[in-house]
Amino acid sequence: MKKTTRTLLAFDERQLETISKLKVAFAGEDKQDISNKDLMMIAIGIGFSAKNKVSDFKRSNTGVRMEYFKPEDNALFAALQVNETNEASSLLEIEDLYNLAEKYAAGGIGILSEAFEKERDFHDWFHAYIYSSLTELNN
Repeated sequence: MKKTTRTLLAFDERQLETISKLKVAFAGEDKQDISNKDLMMIAIGIGFSAKNKVSDFKRSNTGVRMEYFKPEDNALFAALQVNETNEASSLLEIEDLYNLAEKYAAGGIGILSEAFEKERDFHDWFHAYIYSSLTELNN
């Protein structure tokens, strides 16, 4: 992959308060913090699976530092880009690849936020969501 001048994949600045609430919700009763990276990856997955990306993304100064991403994470971002464009050559547009990941993450944060506000038990909802997604993949 080409190098980027970015220092981080950012969260949408309008979602920062929501992200704080979601991190507390994911921590649950055992109070084990979820990292920004883990939340970002969950949100990207949910945003992509729901085909929900934010088009008017507003980059914040909060997110995940680029050095925390492993090669397999970058492979996921590349898969999103190729799926979106149907062009392998689009992988040369590294900034577009990361912009797309941020937009799907923002879409996923929106879905998580809505579930957090509406569902009686966020953890049960999340487990059911993941289970149903995995079941769909296996069918």
